[in-house]
Amino acid sequence: MNNIEHRIRRSAQLFRDRVWPKIVNCPLIGSGQILPVEGVTQIGFAKTLDMLAGIDAWQVRQEDGCMRGIASRVQEWPLDREQQSRYPYHGGTWTIRVTSRLGNDSELQKRLYAITAEGEWLYPAITVQSFLDADLRPICIGVCMTVPLILAANGKYQQNEILKPRNGQGEKFVYVIFDKLKEVYPDGTWIWRSMPLAESGTYELVKE
Repeated sequence: MNNIEHRIRRSAQLFRDRVWPKIVNCPLIGSGQILPVEGVTQIGFAKTLDMLAGIDAWQVRQEDGCMRGIASRVQEWPLDREQQSRYPYHGGTWTIRVTSRLGNDSELQKRLYAITAEGEWLYPAITVQSFLDADLRPICIGVCMTVPLILAANGKYQQNEILKPRNGQGEKFVYVIFDKLKEVYPDGTWIWRSMPLAESGTYELVKE
């Protein structure tokens, strides 16, 4: 198993076992069964779905006869200060890659094309970003509709200070803050936290 396959499988397992139970009954999800892509698809095609369509899991509602794709990013939160300093906001963000190291189409470019181009291209209806502590317990989870998230990452809501860029290793990421997106799109955003935010908007997770 190579690194990509290991990453897909570990992320899928954590999403199924640790994250899904926290969000399955939220308004944007509304019950159903989760089927990780890697569990129901040959690994080669699972990588294709991940890299081209950004879909990591299928939500199936048998009673309604429908299903949709979900994008999931599960981050295991580092505990040392040097690693934490790489994150601009500890209260939870969706992370969108806007430029790739090798110059290929980025996550933002692929989602924008799928959303705006003619032809009804495949993209995830829902995007979930989760942060887990060192014991793999969820700290905070953001669930949102994908379209407003991608529009936010592309700059539609810059006047609301949503965008938080970071450069590193030839790549550029945009951080869309959970609470900022909820301010401008309250019906399409849902946030779960294990503890309230501090006044600074961050968690203190370093063990002295």
